Amino acid sequence: MNLAAVLTMVTIIAATYAVMTAGVWSRRLMAEPASRRKGMALNFARRAAPPIVVGALVLIVGAALGRTAIAPAGGAVIAIGLAVALHFGLVDVRQAGLRTLWPRLAITAAVSLLLIWQFGLL
Repeated sequence: MNLAAVLTMVTIIAATYAVMTAGVWSRRLMAEPASRRKGMALNFARRAAPPIVVGALVLIVGAALGRTAIAPAGGAVIAIGLAVALHFGLVDVRQAGLRTLWPRLAITAAVSLLLIWQFGLL
């Protein structure tokens, strides 16, 4: 198994967790008063923007230099950045306890393994 395959698997797992957490985070965002929504959105942007910019730069520089092997690294940086930003967004509103985290992790593991198997990475 090469590094690109491992980075692709990490990207799939992080992106699946980010999608699961985004659903919970957006549901929590809509339940908040309007004044608090702006703060939650700004905190998310503050946490998510740097990894997205770095991942995009890795992808752009890799494409400009003709290094397509670096693309999984850029995707992994973006996916992990989104997952961490959304998770800390839930920590801020006390929605990341073990009671809600374990089911989300179990569903993430099941969906991620299914996708990895379907892509032929295992």
